[in-house]
Amino acid sequence: MSKWDRAVAHVFIENSWRNVVGKTDRRVMERWKLEDAMITEWSPEFEKAMRNRLLIGAYRYGPMRKSGEEDGANAKEAIRRIGRYLKTGKLEGLVDAANFCLVEFDRARVDGVTLHSVDDGEHMEKGRSR
Repeated sequence: MSKWDRAVAHVFIENSWRNVVGKTDRRVMERWKLEDAMITEWSPEFEKAMRNRLLIGAYRYGPMRKSGEEDGANAKEAIRRIGRYLKTGKLEGLVDAANFCLVEFDRARVDGVTLHSVDDGEHMEKGRSR
C-alpha cells in the first residue's frame, strides 16, 4: 500500500468514526477516488499545448531558463499574458502564462520565496466551475 493509499484510508477511517459518534467529517471524501481526480483536475490537452509552445519557443529564442531577466520578470509576463487572453479570448495566452509561471517557479529568485502546502483560506464558491 502506497503512502497516498494509507493517507486516504486513514482519513476514511477517521471520518467514518466521526460519523458514528455524531461529529462532522474533517474532510469530505464522498465517493472521491484518486482516479477521478486525475481525470477532472488535470488537462492533458493543456499540458501538451504547454510543452509544444515551450519547445517551439526554445527553438526560436533559446531556453527560457537561461535568460538573465530581473527577479519576478516571468511572473510579471504571466500576468501580462493573462491580460492578453482576457482581451482576445485566445487560449494561447493562458498556455503562455502557465509556461512563464513554470519558469518563475523553477527559478524563484524573489525575496522571501517559500513553498508550504497549507490551506490559505482562499476558496472558490462551492459549485462554481473552475
